[in-house]
Amino acid sequence: MRATSMASDLVQFEATHTLASVMATESFPGSSQLLDRLAYFASSTGVDGAVIAHPNRNVAQTLATGLSRFGYDATLVSSGRDCLQAVRESPDTTLVLLSSRLGDLAARETIQLLRQQALGSRLPVLVVLEPRDDIRGGRHRTQLMLSLADFEHVLLTDRLESQFLPYQASLAHQDALAHQAGLPHQSGLDASSDRIIEPRFPETIARVAGPKAADTNHRRQQAAIRLTRAAVALNLLASLGDRGWSVDQALTAARGGLRQADTFASSLDLLAVTASPTAQQAIYDLAWQAELPVSIREAATTALGQSISRHGILLTTADLQNAFSLYNAARSADDKTISRALLDLLEAPSRLTLAADAQEPR
Repeated sequence: MRATSMASDLVQFEATHTLASVMATESFPGSSQLLDRLAYFASSTGVDGAVIAHPNRNVAQTLATGLSRFGYDATLVSSGRDCLQAVRESPDTTLVLLSSRLGDLAARETIQLLRQQALGSRLPVLVVLEPRDDIRGGRHRTQLMLSLADFEHVLLTDRLESQFLPYQASLAHQDALAHQAGLPHQSGLDASSDRIIEPRFPETIARVAGPKAADTNHRRQQAAIRLTRAAVALNLLASLGDRGWSVDQALTAARGGLRQADTFASSLDLLAVTASPTAQQAIYDLAWQAELPVSIREAATTALGQSISRHGILLTTADLQNAFSLYNAARSADDKTISRALLDLLEAPSRLTLAADAQEPR
């Protein structure tokens, strides 16, 4: 079981995959950790995630908007401890942004905890400087630089608009940038010349995490790997559920997986074997959505039949009554056919009960 808490997601996944494939019963030391790791990998959406830890919600939201322009889905928290928890919960987290002035843990303490074995030592961290870090001669900024000097993949940065947005640079500003970079004077430009400067974020992420982190194709490949792992994890969870394991803790991942083509089928399989009203409700709701493609609704109808056959009807009375209204509202031939199949599934257990009652001696 030790390998399931290693820093490398690859090592964790392979270890979890092997254990889930060979364990026949749920009662063994570490079984809860195995299910936890499977649910973790199953929760991937394939979208690069960033955790932003900042005590000011407005600032955090501004940073999240900036990151969204580069394809990141941000989770906002206000403390270092909440940051650690958010990182633990998602396999899609590829970047962390920390305020230089968190309320509970200092940036150095938070990074030290992020570097724990189970969280991974290579997760890039941007420490976002605040305007007041430069007062008193920049003493806080200097102390911060010194305290973080020993960490790899950690970089101090700012939250100016130019980090995420293009901007117009005057000749004087271009000269200043060239001077900082050790380049010659920008000759041949009129004093009124302006140039559009691209956002600095791609360069920032490349500096903290390496050039591949700024490469769209590489990010897409890594996302595909995470989705593949999610599908495998969902299949393993469905297999465990079929063998009698309680897999309710993976319900959130299964419901989320319905939104991804790569994980749709395996999510349905997991929901069908889970003895939970929530799981059956998710399949039921999907099957009745008239705006979805017929193939998706048919797959959901099949899964609902498997769930009812295995666990009986776990839906509410209101759901069953509403089914007739939905059937009557069906317009197209395909919609009518699927709606009729759904009603047959819901009515079948009742017919069996009535038949059994009729056969009982009086």
